[in-house]
Amino acid sequence: SDNSKSFVRKSIKDSHYFIRLEKQSKKQKAFHEICQEISILVPQVYLSKKNIEEQSFYFDMNYYTALDCITFFQGHPKKQIDLLIKDTLKFIDVCIEKSSFEDTSANVLNKLESLKKAGYKNTILSHEKFSLRYHNVIASCKALATSKPLTVPVGICHGDLTFSNILVSNLGHTSEYQKTILIDFLDSFVETP
Repeated sequence: SDNSKSFVRKSIKDSHYFIRLEKQSKKQKAFHEICQEISILVPQVYLSKKNIEEQSFYFDMNYYTALDCITFFQGHPKKQIDLLIKDTLKFIDVCIEKSSFEDTSANVLNKLESLKKAGYKNTILSHEKFSLRYHNVIASCKALATSKPLTVPVGICHGDLTFSNILVSNLGHTSEYQKTILIDFLDSFVETP
């Protein structure tokens, strides 16, 4: 199939998540531009629409015929896998280069508080042993976050850089035609590569 003419629509109609999908669309647009400089594909967002009354959002983007990483790892030679790893590291390097180092202690503490509140509402956590472990982990993380500054690169990041969100377009079955594709960008509580 001709990748340049195929598209897919990502949509949601949910009061809690339609704003997040809109943020994802904006982040994907930004990364589409950034990744052109390093020959990594990010599906271009063509059209997006938000409906406040219906609390819905959608966006249309390129569709690429591609393999997920696990399938790619199983069926391709080391030379091609090395190219995928090189592209992924290049992407992370660009994100770090476009970041500055900042103390994120306050952000981490705020996130821990929100996890703690969510934990109180979770029926699974009502189990005594699990609840005790959960609260011990939260307490340990808080102690770490308050003992010294948590300085990390802050700027831009994928938000969910997993093997599920890294695809490989390899229609020619050689490294010459191989392209790394990044999908499903997410917002993070701290934008750190």
